[in-house]
Amino acid sequence: MATQLGKILEKAIDDEKDYLQEAIGCAVHGFYRASIILAWNAAIHRMHKVLEQRGFDEFNKTCAELKNIKDGIYKRFDKNYVVRSINDLRQQLLIVTYY
Repeated sequence: MATQLGKILEKAIDDEKDYLQEAIGCAVHGFYRASIILAWNAAIHRMHKVLEQRGFDEFNKTCAELKNIKDGIYKRFDKNYVVRSINDLRQQLLIVTYY
């Protein structure tokens, strides 16, 4: 198991590695819920980095395309995001989460 976790950490980037190391530490001590939350934070961090690399215009365009799909797994996707920065993304998704 330690070897598998080591491989994951080798591929981790910047803050993501910190989240994962802390998640592993929590799991080792039996704090599994905390471990899951920290691992999820690492995943979200990675998604944000990918969005930044690909560009927010591409994200906005894809959201508009998804909104126009009326069947299948995206039929309930009805948001039209206009995101220009990671902070815009975080604020808009946070608002959606709470409402």
